[in-house]
Amino acid sequence: SDLNITIHGVPCVNLTGTISNFTCSVPTNADGSAALPAGTEAPRIFIDKVGYADSAAVTPETIPLVVTSFKPAQAGILGGIEATILGSGFPISSASAGSLYISICGNLVPMANVTYISNQKLKVIIPAETVRCNGSNNIV
Repeated sequence: SDLNITIHGVPCVNLTGTISNFTCSVPTNADGSAALPAGTEAPRIFIDKVGYADSAAVTPETIPLVVTSFKPAQAGILGGIEATILGSGFPISSASAGSLYISICGNLVPMANVTYISNQKLKVIIPAETVRCNGSNNIV
């Protein structure tokens, strides 16, 4: 009862079983997506007071990166516009947000201009255009 089990830093919920054979679920976002970062890999499981567990028996699962909204949907030749990106599968902490690569219309967003809010929401300052935007915001 005093153990904490996390998968990629996200605490398990609905934990049942024993220390050697347990079942838990990861929290979900309001849209039903897993509250985990995007990627394909077996979960890294940390059991507080015991250490890291062997995840070789765990089936790898793909958590998709989904962008559902980019507002305001515009770029500016001089940049400096604050935009909100909504979706799921974003990094789960501000520490791991540094692994993001975001470009808008081919213009790289410096990581200093990205603010992690949650695994469903990022704030970005749109960079000045070094590559002219053709009228469509292509987020990578």
